[in-house]
Amino acid sequence: PTHAVLRDPAGRLVWEAEFDGETTAEIANPVLWNAEKPALYDLQLDIAGEEIHQDVGFRTIAISGKQELLINGVAVKLKGVNHHDSTPDKGWVMSRADLEHDLVLMKSLNMNTVRTSHYPPSPEFLQLCDRLGFYVILETDLETHGFCTRYPGQWAYDVEDPIWPTSDPAWRGSFLDRMIRAVERDKNHASVIMWS
Repeated sequence: PTHAVLRDPAGRLVWEAEFDGETTAEIANPVLWNAEKPALYDLQLDIAGEEIHQDVGFRTIAISGKQELLINGVAVKLKGVNHHDSTPDKGWVMSRADLEHDLVLMKSLNMNTVRTSHYPPSPEFLQLCDRLGFYVILETDLETHGFCTRYPGQWAYDVEDPIWPTSDPAWRGSFLDRMIRAVERDKNHASVIMWS
């Protein structure tokens, strides 16, 4: 069996259970997570002698009748950048410290959103976004569309052209597999509000 304990952001026990397989919990009046106040609960799972901790954030996402993005019922304006995993010294390899440096710099510049261009980020990146307070638009690694500059003088994607894998039904299973894996891995991060 699995033993689970959930503690609120102040460290108070709010839920505990022992179960086999899956379980659900209803948390009354949770402290809600957002980019300004990234309130996180600590979920501790004890499974077969191993102790695992997972950050848990509660929040709602909706679109208002006026087409506003609502986080926890409050209209939010996204201000952010695309993030590419690269450094001047190490190229495409970023340590946790490098990732944190980028996010702290973005926060100091009043950014609240980051899009993971053009692939799912390392799990550490999302953990930092949960903790520091960033809305994340998570992108799956599907960069296989046409190119704007394929035909000189034309600035439009020719995505319907069957030369591209995105227009070839033979690639459907591979695309779906890659998308499903990204969603399943990262769906429990409070910071992830959209999928690209």
